Amino acid sequence: MFNQDKLSELNEAIQETINNIQEGQIYNSQIKSSEFSLSSLRAKLKNLKEQLKKEEKDVEKLQSISFENLFHSLMNNKSEKLTKEEEEVLAVKAEIDSLQYEITATQDRIQSLQQKVAIVTDAKKRYEELFQQKKAYIEAELPDKWNQIEGLTQQTQDLMLSQKEIKEALTAGDKVIHCIHGIQKSLDSAAGWGTYDIIGGGMIATMIKRDHMNQAQNEIHELKFKLTTFNQELKDVGASIDINLGINDFLGFADWFFDGFFVDLAVQSKINQAREQIMSLANKVENIIGSIKNEARLVETKTTTIHNEINELINGI
Repeated sequence: MFNQDKLSELNEAIQETINNIQEGQIYNSQIKSSEFSLSSLRAKLKNLKEQLKKEEKDVEKLQSISFENLFHSLMNNKSEKLTKEEEEVLAVKAEIDSLQYEITATQDRIQSLQQKVAIVTDAKKRYEELFQQKKAYIEAELPDKWNQIEGLTQQTQDLMLSQKEIKEALTAGDKVIHCIHGIQKSLDSAAGWGTYDIIGGGMIATMIKRDHMNQAQNEIHELKFKLTTFNQELKDVGASIDINLGINDFLGFADWFFDGFFVDLAVQSKINQAREQIMSLANKVENIIGSIKNEARLVETKTTTIHNEINELINGI
């Protein structure tokens, strides 16, 4: 005699193993993408180091010294502007810092994903066992319904995988937006103190402005990594975003250690340019998130419809 409770129990157990299998697939896909990104980042860093060696630059020093300390060592108590070559050294230092941050963050991400994969390694074996139990039960009790029910069940499984991928993309997008808001706050503060600096705020205003720009630079390193992760997740849902921020060049080494009215004006212009670019990026990310949320609603509606069809088949017996 057909027992719907028994079938429901089997379905719940099967769905749990399917969730684990799908999570493992997503994690493995993310590992593959992250490993590709890591290889690319390492290649960029290697090429940069080789370029520096050809130019007889001290690579180890550039890697170990902080950006601000490097600046002061180049200035060496000079009051005039840095030479073009010295500015290029600072620009390279900013690029090295950015690459090293992304490499470390990507390595941590891969390790975290590998740990998650290890948790769900036995899911496929468990699924096969439960699937055979379900098949044997339905073929015995509902021989004419097996193909129909299983076909609809497969559709729901595919849709649930899409839901997982959409959720991963939305989570990554929210992290990007959170990071962008932090950068906007830092740049807004830098702009405010920059205005005060221009009208004669003195050394205190200059130092506070520098601190906020330093904070923005650190947050931009983090944003670049989060954008890369977001882009990887977007590929699973058929979308992408341009992750070339284009602001490293003037936040990495901008002339903001120099005092003087004309220099202060130039720095303020760069800060405002960064604010505009970050605002543009925020709008782009929010639009993509909005599109993904619309897709999520469509997938959820389809899933509910198919679940109802399965229930009607079973209840109609």
